Amino acid sequence: MDQHLARQLTERFGRKDAETAVLPPTQALDRSLSPMRIKRAELGDNGRFSGYLSIFNNVDFYGEIVRPGAFTETIKNWKAEGSVMPLLWQHSSFEPIGVWNDLKEDDTGLWADGQILVDAGPLEQRAWAHVKAGSLSGLSIGYYVNKWSMDEEEGILYLDEIDLREGSLVTFPANREAQIDTVKKTSLELRRRVAHGEPLTVRQMEFALREHCGLSKAEARGVIDTGYKTWLSQSSDLGDDSDHGWNEPPRGLNI
Repeated sequence: MDQHLARQLTERFGRKDAETAVLPPTQALDRSLSPMRIKRAELGDNGRFSGYLSIFNNVDFYGEIVRPGAFTETIKNWKAEGSVMPLLWQHSSFEPIGVWNDLKEDDTGLWADGQILVDAGPLEQRAWAHVKAGSLSGLSIGYYVNKWSMDEEEGILYLDEIDLREGSLVTFPANREAQIDTVKKTSLELRRRVAHGEPLTVRQMEFALREHCGLSKAEARGVIDTGYKTWLSQSSDLGDDSDHGWNEPPRGLNI
């Protein structure tokens, strides 16, 4: 999920010939649902709207808190590149529906000025119709975590620096929130084990490589078969089928 976790996994368990697999050039994006929604007063003409993509010092659905200043560097980078951040439909990179014209931090969180390109096609028109009707008002971000810290007693992950990649219009049914929460809790437990140097079982390592490092199932098994099983048998009495309280979460969910 983030480069720090992948680096820790490499330093703790990885072999030199597996480092490129453990640290791929692209990581799976995190998604975070903002507790703020688009307000009718913030709607403009022909696809223009504004709202908060993220709220500071608020525990979100996933047990994470974004600290003030977490977006400072990424906003600078977007401006330096001279490009605009994409506005996506439901986090789908295949369905961009507009752009974010302006991003800025204030005391509340990350405020953004968005523009749905209504004339681009039917999807954009449908999205704008739902926004105006109030039937779709959720805002969510896709990002990498550059710096983080964890309160292990409370089980809260503090996000100190975020590399923002996209902002989306979303709808989140209650059951899907529960599923994602399950994956998030599993990820927090994985971080705790790695931070304490506790060995991961083969199944746990496969989960980490697939869900946090973006590897396919075959790639993850390749890394494990080329060295991790040998290391595990020499360093621990944990076996392939020992999960020590872990239940692998549902597949196909974004962390």
